Amino acid sequence: MAPDNRAAELSDERAAEKQYAEAMHRRADRPQPTQGARSTYWTGTGQPIARRAAFGELVGRVALRGPEHEHLDGASDFYIGDCHYNLDGVEIFSWAAPVACAFFRGSTHHTLCDDVAVIRTFVHSGGTLTEFHDEALVDDPPSRPFARRALNIPTAPIRPTIPRLPTKQPPAQQQPRTTPQTPAPTSAGSTAVARANQTGAPRASTSRAKTPLRAESVLQSRLAAPRAERLTSVLSTLQPDQYEIVTAPGRADLVVEGQPGTGKTIIAAHRAAYLVSPAVDTSLRPTGSVLLVGPSREYSRHVEGLISSLAPGSSDIRVVAVPEVLGLLTQVNERDLRGPTSYTWQDVDTELAALAGRALAKAKRTGRRHPNMRSALEQVYEILRVNGSSAEPLTNDAEWRHYLRSLPRFGEARVDRSLQPLLASIVTQIKLPQQLWGIGHVIVDEAQDVHPLEWEVLRRLNSGTWTIFGDLNQRRSDHTVASWQRVADYLGIRMDSKVPVTTLQRGYRSTRPIIQFANRLLPRTERELESLQREGPDPVVVPTKSLSPEAMRQAIALLDRHPQGTVAIIDVEPEKVRAETLRLGWVADRGDRNKWRKGGRLLTITNPDAARGLEFDGVVVVEPGAFPPNLGRQGQLYTALTRANRELVVVHNDALPDELRVRRR
Repeated sequence: MAPDNRAAELSDERAAEKQYAEAMHRRADRPQPTQGARSTYWTGTGQPIARRAAFGELVGRVALRGPEHEHLDGASDFYIGDCHYNLDGVEIFSWAAPVACAFFRGSTHHTLCDDVAVIRTFVHSGGTLTEFHDEALVDDPPSRPFARRALNIPTAPIRPTIPRLPTKQPPAQQQPRTTPQTPAPTSAGSTAVARANQTGAPRASTSRAKTPLRAESVLQSRLAAPRAERLTSVLSTLQPDQYEIVTAPGRADLVVEGQPGTGKTIIAAHRAAYLVSPAVDTSLRPTGSVLLVGPSREYSRHVEGLISSLAPGSSDIRVVAVPEVLGLLTQVNERDLRGPTSYTWQDVDTELAALAGRALAKAKRTGRRHPNMRSALEQVYEILRVNGSSAEPLTNDAEWRHYLRSLPRFGEARVDRSLQPLLASIVTQIKLPQQLWGIGHVIVDEAQDVHPLEWEVLRRLNSGTWTIFGDLNQRRSDHTVASWQRVADYLGIRMDSKVPVTTLQRGYRSTRPIIQFANRLLPRTERELESLQREGPDPVVVPTKSLSPEAMRQAIALLDRHPQGTVAIIDVEPEKVRAETLRLGWVADRGDRNKWRKGGRLLTITNPDAARGLEFDGVVVVEPGAFPPNLGRQGQLYTALTRANRELVVVHNDALPDELRVRRR
């Protein structure tokens, strides 16, 4: 394409996106019916989060073979964007609509997939459409696949409705609770939309091999770009295998495993938004709201903005961390908790929930009335702590009798972090809080770190199906579950041919040198991962007797090399580094001691727990030998080493773990 023609087309696409964005904002500004508390974002604090309006960003464009296509009422191309809109006769379809398969190149082909000639992927920078990439899918693509059109601003925006057509659904593994569904309205003049949303054969739930990359040049450019402080949409570069998982039916279970940087968090966030999109047929959506569960409040902050932009205004999606779920149930602020997540396997074993159930039954027989949940919780806990009574013990097992006798009184137990799963389990057995009613699908990210008793709590919240994302090589504790089969057993998921473990095989985040360095911690049979970022500096290992000053020197150097990006220091005990940071004049963010600022620069100083699911351009890992191993693995250290996108620095005083030592000949 001649430079002049390309510039003119880019100008036209910008004008189209501007018109689309204006229409979406006008639509979002209209009064919307509310559903009480469910019409706001929900967090463990119970506070609503203001939703951002649909911003009207165009993701891409699809050109079909032939000048006029019967399924588009004679049009030959269409756009993919946030939601449906007719732009002066050119259809813009939601990224979640079935027709979007023609753009994302999924395997569950839409009627139009076989007629695609050219795909145009849009590139944005700073909220502005800056470039596009055309990819021909036929041997003889048209010289001008996307006709230029004179775009006019409509006098009155019309909110179109997309009729949802029946879609064949694969058999679900569970029968979730059903709730009434409101049929979608139809309207005259929507023929093109209806035809374009017809789907082909249903998706089979099978493990997927690596598929060809889509828009590879755009993808590589995006991977090399500076990391944002929070997660952003990757719709323009969402790959076919990722799209398949995002759009899997919401009434079936799915387990997805992938090494660090394979896109698990990106897929989880996009899947959550997809499952609540009105563009998805009701037969494929869950029969209740969607809960996206992460490992920490830092994770929730990381993904909230993306969820808000992908599902603007939705009342059926919630983002929360496991500790927040427990805190909501036990009515204890996480900041007030003391101690580790578990001292012994019994702290988090599901047998404890069964014993609590017996204690609850005994409490009910007393007939005592309680003014609030805390009073009821205390009674059940104290019955559990003393093992019922000598005449009617809850258990005769010697090991469990000894454990129950070792439990502290209720006042201490309320602020003991290791007992939060037990207390939360008791609450769910007494009465589920209203904020957690009506959940029809739970997506769990970093699932390898969820304890058995926490799985039991989540199971009681969910009336429907599951999507599980994790990496067993990143397990942080011997007390978490060692296999997906065990997780499936806890949740009642049938792990047979219909619900396999889908393995992600491409690494998007870290460069090959970083992955190769971190993978030394894994068994040789588990080190294979295709890293799309093949080039990058080797990780730097710096021995030093001044850990905190050296960590800060290295972090500042990384900030110098990545002025538009993000940098983190990850330390098992970050307080000494924070003290050094304070001495150098940095200031902690109010309400988030992980974020430090000075002169317009941002530095994250955190521990490996809070770093889960996050990514940075550069990372300094402090004293690898201090990271606790588990079952012969280095889960916490492995996670920390793989947070870096471009550069990794390791500073240490003590000996390195054997696997990370330089091999000398």
